[in-house]
Amino acid sequence: MSHRGWITLSLSSLLLSILSLACWKQPKGIFPNLPNTPVPVEVTLRPVKTEVTPGEKVMLEEVIPAQKNVQVDGINHTVLRIGHYDRQLEKLVNRESSSFSDVSPAKAFDGLPGILRFSHAMYFEIRTPKFKGTRFVLRPTRLGIFLITSEWHLRNQTRTISSNPVVIVVKPPVDRRGAVRVKSEWLAEDDD
Repeated sequence: MSHRGWITLSLSSLLLSILSLACWKQPKGIFPNLPNTPVPVEVTLRPVKTEVTPGEKVMLEEVIPAQKNVQVDGINHTVLRIGHYDRQLEKLVNRESSSFSDVSPAKAFDGLPGILRFSHAMYFEIRTPKFKGTRFVLRPTRLGIFLITSEWHLRNQTRTISSNPVVIVVKPPVDRRGAVRVKSEWLAEDDD
């Protein structure tokens, strides 16, 4: 893909993320905030790749500024399916916002826990002068377009902090002749 194509794809993904969040009412997570309390975006999600095939490794980093003095005792991931594989078109298609659906993180990505709790403060395996945080190595199991967010539960506090949304596109692999290969286990039950 050309440099211009990557820029177009990145900008399209960002726009889709913003529109998705504007139209979607997030359900209460396992770490609900107090009523009518906004959840500040303080965690930065950084996927190494945003376009992958089923089974391909994707590293997802979750970081906060290094100087932020917090202790984390839980992480909650939310996955929203915003696109699916259309069997007739043999392509991924965007869904209307009314058709977005929650997906169990573990069902869409091996290695992405829905709920992760710690009996002690989380160890920050990423430590740089600018950031500290953790990482997850994921393997997508389904075709589709997925919007992922994270909430961190702060130890001894009733509030959480959340992340920016990221979009990961899981496309079918293409063989040497350019033919798309799709396995039935990569399709969700509601794929058209």
